Amino acid sequence: RIKLVNIRGKSIKDIKELLKRNKPKLVVIDQIDKVSNVLRKDKEHDRLKSLYGDVRALAQEFCPIIAISQADASTRWLDKQTEEIQYQHYIDQSQLDGSKIGKPGEADFIITIGQDKNYPNIRYIHVPKNKGDSKQDYERKIKAEVKFKGDICRYENF
Repeated sequence: RIKLVNIRGKSIKDIKELLKRNKPKLVVIDQIDKVSNVLRKDKEHDRLKSLYGDVRALAQEFCPIIAISQADASTRWLDKQTEEIQYQHYIDQSQLDGSKIGKPGEADFIITIGQDKNYPNIRYIHVPKNKGDSKQDYERKIKAEVKFKGDICRYENF
C-alpha cells in the first residue's frame, strides 16, 4: 500500500505525527530542504544540518527515510564554445544544495544522479557516501552509467 501526502508547509513535528499515525515501512520525502524545523532563525546551513539530524532521528525511531534534495549550481555550467548548458555526470556529496557539511554529515548514504544534455536518456549514478558495517563499505564509491526508461520509470544497464 502506497500513501502520498503533500508535506508542503509541514514541519518535522507534523511529519512525526504522520509517522505515528500511519506506521509506514519506508518514507520518501521530496524536497526535504523545504520542511521547516525549529532552527528557523539560524543560518541556512545550520538549519539544514539540524533538519537532516531531525530526519535521521525520525528514521531511527520509525523506519528508513529517503530524503530527496537538489544539487547546487556547480553541477552545470555554460560551455564557452557552444554557449550551451552542460551538466556534470558524477555529482559529489559536497555539491548538495545549501550545505557543504550538514547534509553529508547526517546521511548514512548518498546517491546522486547526473545527466548529459547530448544523451537525454542516460543517467550517471554515483554513491559518494555509503556508511556500512565494514571498512570495505566505507571505501566503496559506486559509479554507474545507465539508461533511463521513462515509460516504465526504470534504470537499466546497457
